[in-house]
Amino acid sequence: MKGSFRQSMAWLHTGSGLVFGWLLFAVFFAGTIAVFRTEVDYWMRPELHMAHPGPGAIDLAQSTLAKLAPDALRWSIELPTPRSPTLRVSWSLEQGKRPQSSYIDAAGQAVVPRDTAGGTMIYRFHYGLLLGLTGMWFVGALGMAMLVGLVTGVITHAKIIKDFFTFRPRASPQRAWLDAHNVSAVMVLPFSFMIAYSGLVIWWFIWMPAGWQVAYGGNRGAFFADIAQQGTENPTRAAATAPLVRLASLPPLAKNAVSHMPDVRSIAVNDPGRGSSRVDIVRVDSDSMWGGSDRLRFDGTNGTLLTRIEETGPPWYVAFRVFRIIHEIKFADPLVRWLYFIMSAISCAMIATGTVLWSVKRRARHVTLLRQSVSRPLTQFWADAGNVGIIAGLCTATLAYFWANRLIPAALSGRAGLETAVFFTVWALSLMAAFVEIAARRKALGNAVSAQRVLRRLWARHWMVAAVLAFLLPVIDQLSVEGIGQALRTADELVLGFHATVLIAGSAMAAAAWISSRSPEGRASLRR
Repeated sequence: MKGSFRQSMAWLHTGSGLVFGWLLFAVFFAGTIAVFRTEVDYWMRPELHMAHPGPGAIDLAQSTLAKLAPDALRWSIELPTPRSPTLRVSWSLEQGKRPQSSYIDAAGQAVVPRDTAGGTMIYRFHYGLLLGLTGMWFVGALGMAMLVGLVTGVITHAKIIKDFFTFRPRASPQRAWLDAHNVSAVMVLPFSFMIAYSGLVIWWFIWMPAGWQVAYGGNRGAFFADIAQQGTENPTRAAATAPLVRLASLPPLAKNAVSHMPDVRSIAVNDPGRGSSRVDIVRVDSDSMWGGSDRLRFDGTNGTLLTRIEETGPPWYVAFRVFRIIHEIKFADPLVRWLYFIMSAISCAMIATGTVLWSVKRRARHVTLLRQSVSRPLTQFWADAGNVGIIAGLCTATLAYFWANRLIPAALSGRAGLETAVFFTVWALSLMAAFVEIAARRKALGNAVSAQRVLRRLWARHWMVAAVLAFLLPVIDQLSVEGIGQALRTADELVLGFHATVLIAGSAMAAAAWISSRSPEGRASLRR
């Protein structure tokens, strides 16, 4: 214990925030964008923006597959949704080999989108830092640190509810940042706790793998297939003597399926064109917290309903699935999804203000130490440079990632990897630029007022770079693929919504740059 219980909690709160704050911000930032990762995926594949299949998607998919792969072992159809209004078909020609797939437009023609990492890269960075199992363990540690920070923060800030109604942006820097941290924390406290806890729960088989590894010999797929009692069968070929028959029309089967549950997500046909053909229609009730997923199986030749396979499982699996649906917001309508996005963005602000507050509280001491040893500016101001490079730099890197999607030639091989490389390169350059400027202005940092001015201008420059990239993104989109003009002509809400969100974010970053550059000098006074 460090002094009293509250002092110990304050020490733990500060320590966990300092050690994990930057990575935790990056994970939450990526999670905020991942709320709309399907929409981001769609925007980053502009070739699909004019490939909407229309109301006859199922019939179109069936006729197209009959032409492309009449002898396939299995057909799969991914139907359009409001979040991704495209039609995708895939087929397996040989057992054990990866299926081939294609997007289909309204005329039944194949559409080949550009190779892109899309929103999936951001989603994978959110849960694993793109480092595989090692990254998932890092994120697990971050989730635990988040829970520790939330609990100790409530204990440390005894008047946290009262402080919620006290925001003094024109007070001293330390007071202003503390108020901002408290206000944002109280606003999203239940949400942040739920996200951190559910994130740990849904990956329990990573953190506590011993039981299922011993019972199933390390075969995680067999473990989940056993407890979920739901899934698709492996494609198999009927006996050579099985008769060739005409496959039943799929639209009537889908109509039968939606009479019980309206949201048909996908259709799979095993052994199409033979007497042993079976059609599986997967349905999901998007309004259900459980998900309401099931699968209807029909005879592929005459359309007779054979069985209904509901997704069931033991109580602990039900709880696990509910936590996953809540965390990944698979149940929500657009309004709730936007609410998640906003609360996650405020959580990012809570983390960012906490990391900035740590350096602001110690700035007077850093100035004194620097005055005594001018040759060591990075030692004293490393946290300030890191805050700028990590927080503002991550916004810049994300926008550069979107720029790369439009500027890298669509036909270039390996362009998805280049997009990811642009993201991390720009982020690293932003961090490096912050450290270089701190080092270049080391003499000015020896005075409290000039140090405050240097740091505020550093923030302003980085925010302005990010804002400019945001404001110019619609221009780049229009010049490269005529995206804005096409979206306006076709009333494409997904593309227009993406750009509107980016412009709002750009406006917020421009406002942050203006506030940083225009703040009264009187606020530069430092208080311990």
